[in-house]
Amino acid sequence: MLASLLLLIIPAAPVCLVLWLIAVAAAILTGFSAVTPLTLLVLSALAAVGTSAEAWLPWFGLRGKGIGCMSILAFFAGVIVGSLLIPLPFVGGIAGGVIAIILVQVLELGELRAALRSGGAALRYLLLSILVEGAFAVGMIIVYFAAAALAAR
Repeated sequence: MLASLLLLIIPAAPVCLVLWLIAVAAAILTGFSAVTPLTLLVLSALAAVGTSAEAWLPWFGLRGKGIGCMSILAFFAGVIVGSLLIPLPFVGGIAGGVIAIILVQVLELGELRAALRSGGAALRYLLLSILVEGAFAVGMIIVYFAAAALAAR
């Protein structure tokens, strides 16, 4: 479980979803003795919010900055394409997303300075979403091991 935190360096990787799948597998393999249904319910809630953080946090943050839907969709597509084309963890996804939003903003606004500000905002929200997902992932690990320790008594 702890090793799955290394996935945080890949912006498009669903770390909380991976942790949730591990917990579900552990619950099934142990006959729900180490991981109870209540624990799985708590982990499911944490996983849902943590996994979706990379979507909702930049979306609402960038919309709040007045950036249009097309630019935001280009940002998300850029994160995925960048992760695939530049196989350096963390670098590819971030570069792809920021470059995509800057290009679309230049096309929409015709102004480089405003497009660069949008790229900076996208970078900030992407990094913040990674931190939020990481916090939820750590919370999931704490809940999992606490529940397992209580079940072992």
